[in-house]
Amino acid sequence: MTQLLTYIVSLSTAAALYCIGLVLYRLFFHPLASFPGPKLAAVTLWYERYFDIFKSPGGTYMHEIDRIHEKYGPIVRVNPHELHIKDSEYYDVLFCSPSQGIRNKYITTRNMSGGPLGLHSTLDHEQHRKRRAAINPLFSKKSVLAAEPMVQDMVNKLCAYFLSASSEGKVIDLKSAFGALAEDVVQEYSLKANMGYLDDEQRALEWRETFDGIIGATSIGKQFGWVRPLMMSLPLGVLRWLSPPAARLMEFQNKLHKQAVAAISEFSNHNTHEKKAKLDKRQHENPLFKAILAASHLPDDDKMPMRIRDEALTVVGAGGDTTARVLSYMTFFMGLHKDTILPKLRKELESVMADPNMGLDWKTAEQLPYLTAVIKESLRITTTIVSRLPLLSPIPITYKSYTIPPNTPISMSPRDVLLDPSIFPSPLTFDPSRWLPSNPDLPRLNRFFVPFSRGSRMCIGLNLAYAELYLAAGCVFRRFDVEVWDTEWERDLEVVSDFFVGEPRKGSRGIRAKMRAVEGYQGIRS
Repeated sequence: MTQLLTYIVSLSTAAALYCIGLVLYRLFFHPLASFPGPKLAAVTLWYERYFDIFKSPGGTYMHEIDRIHEKYGPIVRVNPHELHIKDSEYYDVLFCSPSQGIRNKYITTRNMSGGPLGLHSTLDHEQHRKRRAAINPLFSKKSVLAAEPMVQDMVNKLCAYFLSASSEGKVIDLKSAFGALAEDVVQEYSLKANMGYLDDEQRALEWRETFDGIIGATSIGKQFGWVRPLMMSLPLGVLRWLSPPAARLMEFQNKLHKQAVAAISEFSNHNTHEKKAKLDKRQHENPLFKAILAASHLPDDDKMPMRIRDEALTVVGAGGDTTARVLSYMTFFMGLHKDTILPKLRKELESVMADPNMGLDWKTAEQLPYLTAVIKESLRITTTIVSRLPLLSPIPITYKSYTIPPNTPISMSPRDVLLDPSIFPSPLTFDPSRWLPSNPDLPRLNRFFVPFSRGSRMCIGLNLAYAELYLAAGCVFRRFDVEVWDTEWERDLEVVSDFFVGEPRKGSRGIRAKMRAVEGYQGIRS
């Protein structure tokens, strides 16, 4: 017993000395010791974890960071390892092009993602460059234009649903409705198969609940990187009991994995140049997998089933929810300003869609200045991605009088730029006129328009997103009036939590509205 007690005392003493030494190192000898910020944040990650996990409603460290900036200035140490900068002028320096500097991602980005081997979670700059090059052509504007008829068909399906709901006086959950559109589009575009959410309202609602459940666990994944892999390693039956959203995600992930295995097998069977040429000429059932497998510059490890499965999971996850959020917010503001902004937009749309049953093409829609202004203002005020996105420079970089050591995680939040009152006065006021060509300040505003980020890590799916936004917004607001239904900004839309995307208060009822068909619209597809 005496020996055991001695052992416990010795172990406790060693642990205490280690903790004291670690505290002293982080406060006085760490490379970031000279940077401003709260001492507790410099000492331990538990300061951040308290706000993101334990303080209700979760994901609130973003607000504490704002308070830290107010006290300490534009550059602060927000945890033992990371600096955060709140200075819109610096955004293009950190999120720069490859010619201006190399930027690797920090490990927490991988921990937040449901597809840790996908492009978004790729940490190394060079590996990211190669992976992106493989699928860049798939998401080029030329490729998206070729798929425009599919997007138009999906938009018409959505309008048919709105028309049916209009005749019934039905209240619509806009995020579910637009989520059905966005998910069907991105899955059909990248995988040549979709889940038919536009044809099944219950399935669309279930997918929304699944995605919302996964998003709600983002903070835990960020702070404790082992949690999500552990959850996804559990038997499906156990996972269904613990977390139905995670179970549905696993089922979808397993489906993608089987498709990946089949695609690899099919591709490897065409191992002669002649047969590969024939394969390339026909429409592959999964364009995303084909693009990766056909990329000669990618190593074999990048063509394994888990890797290309995670790429598909990343594309589907990122491409659906974000676009749905922007369209939902846009529709809310159209209803809120149904006597001012919506009539202006409708008048412009009538100039190219005299009959509401007419179709609209992307090229024409892009030429409409007020529609463009509504879309840009919606992207700005929605600020879909609110999370810090830490990058690392392999060489020292400077911020004002500070020299930041190499490989230091440095983060900025796109939300801080898009809602910067020094750039966008009254930033929470929905004002499309900011983006009209008549505004002399437009070139400056465009410089700080970063909803898709910037540089080598810029969102690869922005062309597909723009196609959906232009076609959906143009057709929906030409064909329908909007009556906002039991939806309040503070309760249902205002961002209070950082779960990678911005989430409203717990208890939010979502964005709901009644869509009322304009006179003459019959839901005729063109």
